[in-house]
Amino acid sequence: MRYLLLLGLVFSCFGGFLAQAQEQRFFDDLPDIPVMEGMKRDPEGHFLFDTASGAIIQEGAFCSECDEKQIISYYNEALGQMGWTRQKYGFWERNGEQLVVKPRKVQEGVYVLFALSPKTP
Repeated sequence: MRYLLLLGLVFSCFGGFLAQAQEQRFFDDLPDIPVMEGMKRDPEGHFLFDTASGAIIQEGAFCSECDEKQIISYYNEALGQMGWTRQKYGFWERNGEQLVVKPRKVQEGVYVLFALSPKTP
């Protein structure tokens, strides 16, 4: 009986983890950059360009319920867990790439530009 109870507990914890993982959304052109809860991707705010030194990718998102500080705080934590190293406010680096997260206050909330490019010396 104890084994069944323990097995049920393991599956319930694992199921919660799976549900959380399934809820996480990512950008189409930046598949390892999460979309913060409350953010809506801008369907026309993306740009992709391949260069000899790597891709240049931009994605845009809008959040009416967030402020700039909340956005940067979220990405400080989320990107750090994904191997990105924060360089300065809104700038991260990983594996020879640079990611810029640039929130900008607009009338209806905050528009955020995400820009990935090869790291320049």
